[in-house]
Amino acid sequence: MRRQLPLGASNGFTLLELMAVAVIVSIIAATAIPAYLDYTLRAEVLDSINVSATAKKKVNDYYQYTGRFPANNQAAGLPVPEKIRSARVSRVEIKNGVIHVTFSDTLEQRQLAGKVVSFRPVVVKNSPSSPLHFKCGYGDYEGDSDSYNQKMDDVFVIFGKNSTNVNKRLLPASCR
Repeated sequence: MRRQLPLGASNGFTLLELMAVAVIVSIIAATAIPAYLDYTLRAEVLDSINVSATAKKKVNDYYQYTGRFPANNQAAGLPVPEKIRSARVSRVEIKNGVIHVTFSDTLEQRQLAGKVVSFRPVVVKNSPSSPLHFKCGYGDYEGDSDSYNQKMDDVFVIFGKNSTNVNKRLLPASCR
């Protein structure tokens, strides 16, 4: 026997209702997937900051001892650039005190392959014994990122050339 439905009731979804649900799910996926990919890329960039920690310490120690920046990895007491690596980083190179971290081409996200994040030393003017700070990527300096010895204000000076070529949206907030 067939069950009698009350007036106005149906026993399933209409094609229009199913299409509306499919459109809503598609819109949600279209916004969520790129946001998730950006999130994973930002995590990979953040790894570069961790890999640079030893090099930062070596550059700081060299500067404190000599009053100059190390010319390269060897001068800083580090292995050759290709020997400092991680799962996401293929090399860490020091050039006149600036630390350049290059991303590996073995990443799932190929957008970062071969890209570089630079960490430039920041010196307190007229205070050679003050510890160095490092300006990551573009930092919050508004001037020309390719110039040398940029004056941030009356207290600090950034040394070296910024070779960062990672998209700003993928960098941590402190590096933009």
